[in-house]
Amino acid sequence: MGVRIIEDEEFGAIEVRSNARIKRYGIKILSKGSVVITMPPYGLMGKALEFFESHREWVRTHLKGRKSKVRMLGYGMTFSTYTFDVELVSYEGDKFLGMMLRQDRKLLIRCPRQEDIMSEKSQSIVKSIVLNAMTIEAKKVLPGWLSRLAEQHGFHYRECRVMKMRTRWGSCSTSGSIHLSSMLMTLPSELIEFVMIHELSHTLEMNHSARFHELVDRCLGGRERELTEKIKNYSAVL
Repeated sequence: MGVRIIEDEEFGAIEVRSNARIKRYGIKILSKGSVVITMPPYGLMGKALEFFESHREWVRTHLKGRKSKVRMLGYGMTFSTYTFDVELVSYEGDKFLGMMLRQDRKLLIRCPRQEDIMSEKSQSIVKSIVLNAMTIEAKKVLPGWLSRLAEQHGFHYRECRVMKMRTRWGSCSTSGSIHLSSMLMTLPSELIEFVMIHELSHTLEMNHSARFHELVDRCLGGRERELTEKIKNYSAVL
């Protein structure tokens, strides 16, 4: 069974898996919210993507239930990432403007006073500004961090890409390519490393076998179960 990763603007990293046991194209949504396209071994990638596009609304509908975990961002509310804090202020202009104040470790977002900050439209704009800023920061921080962990624990991977994945923290393909979500920047450092060790371990063990968990646990100094429970309190959505 082969696995390929495609990047979708709406759903982030999507796995395309070929499986000798199936005869038709299909779509699965895993428990963590990640989307998987399945196809028979003789299937074509183009056909798989066409099938997904024809079922995009179905995927969108089935993921709506997860929006209960989505954070609302408003005036006076606190939202912090690994490298900056977010602050919203109102002003007399007519556009939402984001400004990174590095000296203050702050992303300042100026919001038009006449707009309802809690409306779906305003929230979408504000969160887009935050996600873009997090992605820029993540591309500066995460690849080097992953490289240092790989060297420390003796892992080898093909490449690292940082993506705007909203439904999962990371993924690893069979070719050894690791994809990390920019949403990792919302986690404490010990959980960022937990995700990285998890994906690095997949370069040796692609499934979640006992050997995989033993490897992860060894790299984490016996803390895999503890950190697995901790990360359940967080969600890769914004």
